[in-house]
Amino acid sequence: MFHKAKAKADADAKAKAEAEAKAQADKKRKQSGINWEAIKEKLPYERTKEQKEKRQKMFKGFDPNGNGYLSLAEVQKGLRDVLQLDDVFDCKPAIFSAFKAAREKGKAKSSVSGDYVEWHEFRYLLLCLREYFEFHVMFDRADKNDDDRIDLKEFERSVDLLHKWGVKIDDPEKSFKEVDTNNGGKILFSEFAAWALKHSLDLEEDYDSEEKPATSTETKEGVAKSEAEKGEAKKGAIDWKEINAKLPFERTKQQKELRKQLFNKFDPNNTGYAINIQ
Repeated sequence: MFHKAKAKADADAKAKAEAEAKAQADKKRKQSGINWEAIKEKLPYERTKEQKEKRQKMFKGFDPNGNGYLSLAEVQKGLRDVLQLDDVFDCKPAIFSAFKAAREKGKAKSSVSGDYVEWHEFRYLLLCLREYFEFHVMFDRADKNDDDRIDLKEFERSVDLLHKWGVKIDDPEKSFKEVDTNNGGKILFSEFAAWALKHSLDLEEDYDSEEKPATSTETKEGVAKSEAEKGEAKKGAIDWKEINAKLPFERTKQQKELRKQLFNKFDPNNTGYAINIQ
């Protein structure tokens, strides 16, 4: 009787392990075939009249009770049912991080603002969803054993990938400690995402977004500042268009090539480090 029970337990454990392995393999295959163009099309975060109209319609779809507040559950449901973005919906840590970033970025307009995403934060939420989903794909590829954490050995094995994505790691152990901000011995997605954002990591196979979460805001102060800058430019005080043309920060293939050329000029000794300008 004991042997039969043990055999059944072993068979169940093996079946569970095989099912988990298959699920992870399916997840990997799914992420390797991500349609980045479709994702960008369904997340209208750009500051244009056309995309603003899309956002207004989308917000209503995300907010079925019409109270003007989006909970985390409503955002998740909207991604799945309204936008039908199953790839993003499956990345719960990315959704949570984007939701948290949008809540913290916007200016509180009521006593419950800190718990929900409101209309004035919605564009930023869509931008963050796009960016954090990309970070989650990176994180998942570095997480070799699929335990939703990256240990030092996995980090060391991912040095070439990280270099490809935009950051050169000379001392893996030192960089690992930099990312592992809670000193837990393993890197969590929230820690990786914060570090990736700081270093502007870019998954080259995706379709580049035109702005990053750290550089955009829809607060009244941000809009007022933008209008003031436009006014100064019209007066001839500062030619913002010229400055924008000389600082290729956009995430397009053309501007990336310009950045490489610019970096080489900043690095005459080819050390891989831009020199200090005194």
